[in-house]
Amino acid sequence: MKKKVLFLPLVLSIVGCPGEKITIPEQRSVMINENHLCFSVDKHEVLNRYVVSSTQKGKYKEFAAADLKNFSYPESCIEIALPAGYAYEVSYTLNERDYYYPFFKDNDGRIMSYH
Repeated sequence: MKKKVLFLPLVLSIVGCPGEKITIPEQRSVMINENHLCFSVDKHEVLNRYVVSSTQKGKYKEFAAADLKNFSYPESCIEIALPAGYAYEVSYTLNERDYYYPFFKDNDGRIMSYH
């Protein structure tokens, strides 16, 4: 009986609580041109929030973050200087759907997507 009682918290931590809605974001690319990042270039899509982050030298850093209200292209673009030689993740909400995009900026400034 003791094993069953100890097993229950482990199971709940893995599957979550009943009624809890867990969503997994979909991977979707962003447009990056030098220091110009656009979440969408479609004027009909609405950007609600974003976070641009990276772990560099063992420390988590947020380079940009915002909760927005109904920003569409071109307002859905930001200017951001990201140091070369690191992996980044962009997490954003577009049209009330969550997305993410992981990428690497090499030492020459080239952007490479990875999955």
